[in-house]
Amino acid sequence: CVQLLLAAHAAVDQADSNGVTPLHVTCGKGNGDCVRLLLTAQAAVDQAASNGITPLIHACLKGNGDCARMLLTAHAVVDQADSEGGTPLYAACVEGHGDCVQLLLAAHAAVDQADSYGCTPLYAACMKGDGDCVQLLLAAHAVVDQADSNGGTPLYVACGKGDGDCVQLLLAAHAVVGQANSSGCTPLYAACIGGHGDCAQLLLAANAVVDQADSNGVTPLLAACVKGHGDIVKLLVHAGARTD
Repeated sequence: CVQLLLAAHAAVDQADSNGVTPLHVTCGKGNGDCVRLLLTAQAAVDQAASNGITPLIHACLKGNGDCARMLLTAHAVVDQADSEGGTPLYAACVEGHGDCVQLLLAAHAAVDQADSYGCTPLYAACMKGDGDCVQLLLAAHAVVDQADSNGGTPLYVACGKGDGDCVQLLLAAHAVVGQANSSGCTPLYAACIGGHGDCAQLLLAANAVVDQADSNGVTPLLAACVKGHGDIVKLLVHAGARTD
């Protein structure tokens, strides 16, 4: 059908009311044959929808690596961001699509380009809990401690999510174990209030300060007590947390 319409001189880039073009739709659906036809017909590879999402971002959000590869071969701008500052690499990390992450890094995507909230691709991968993407980004020399607009680092968000694999990867990459967010909450505090004992153990083994309090004076031990995480309370007391 696409071939017939193009042969009849259909406008290849005519968008709907949201600015979505045929190329957007086919990239989202993962229809490589249609993408190839549209690109051959000189479809605008970087034409963004009204929300700033490009065909490449759409392909990466959906994990359609073959479509992303074709777009990059057609010279799609690898770091063109959407209206919230999210790049294709960020989109791939948000959804945990490692194949797309590999493609984009090979195309020299900016590994540390943050969105409008200060969240980097590494932060997004940790939020998703995708160790494979985290490994790929760290291997590409992502800045391990780049914080979001609230001061939260990738380590902080990984601890809050309770993802031990990501925490191990970040600590092995020399993440700052005690870097607090704008409220004074450390990764250890995040792990303790969330009940993630395995993450708390990893942080303590990396010499996290056991009594570092938030801006309200709440320590990891107090946070664990308030939430009723008895196993973490024992862990912190054993690590020398003050009980007075």
